[in-house]
Amino acid sequence: MELNPSVEASNKLRNLLTRFCFQDSRFTDPQVLVAKSFILKELLSYGYSSVETQAVEGTWGTRYNLIARNFTNLLKARVVIGAHYDTVHGTVGADDNGSGVVMALYLAEVLKSSEVPVEVVFFVNEEPPYFGTNRMGSKVYFDSIQEDLHKYTQFINLDCVGMFTEGGDVDEVTAYTESKRYVQKEVPSSAMGLLISEADTASTIFFGSWNSDLELIIIPGSDLNFLSDLRWFVGEIPAAHLVDMAMTRNSYMHTPEDTPEKLDYIRMGKAAVGVAAVIRKGWK
Repeated sequence: MELNPSVEASNKLRNLLTRFCFQDSRFTDPQVLVAKSFILKELLSYGYSSVETQAVEGTWGTRYNLIARNFTNLLKARVVIGAHYDTVHGTVGADDNGSGVVMALYLAEVLKSSEVPVEVVFFVNEEPPYFGTNRMGSKVYFDSIQEDLHKYTQFINLDCVGMFTEGGDVDEVTAYTESKRYVQKEVPSSAMGLLISEADTASTIFFGSWNSDLELIIIPGSDLNFLSDLRWFVGEIPAAHLVDMAMTRNSYMHTPEDTPEKLDYIRMGKAAVGVAAVIRKGWK
């Protein structure tokens, strides 16, 4: 009996996250190196024979972004999926951002043989003391593609995509937008909001093919430059930030209690399948 795609995705994500978030945190170099090795091993098992490592200098020396491509012709236009793999000190970071990492790994696997050219990037140094500085992994990556921005059709950032808790006010989410150029779809206040920019060219893709019951927030790349790794891409290429609004709805964020058993893998599975469908449809 074949599993429903979202159920299969849920099981995959649970397995990945349980294995990925086994250490106290991904903050110091030994822990970051273990996380890097885990991601590389997974990508190799999916058939990515060559994964680019991009050096990122910081307080604790050289760390690395990881870049996997399902294509070899570097002249091709491509969709970029990004997720940071470090944590703040003292937390295993299941939601922030183990959830984004494993969803990116899932997408890397299911899109490996897709006709859509996809570049999956795992960023280091997103959390303090690097947050908002030129030593963020996403900043280093963004600087490296400046001369080729025309090749990047869309950037999708995955950051905290697994905590679906009761409570939280959609108005709180709305407060994170900086203008009325955003369209809010009706959602239960107990779940997550969905925000899409009318101005963003990627919005038609998301709005047209996103399943309304996924209850995930999509904040478009407009002037929301405080949103972690999205900030560098704003105004440059169509970009979207997928997030569970952990800053307002996850009381465990940046604490030792941000652990794998608290996440909602059923909804994560739906979201992962949905993102894959959006990427495939958007390309067409």
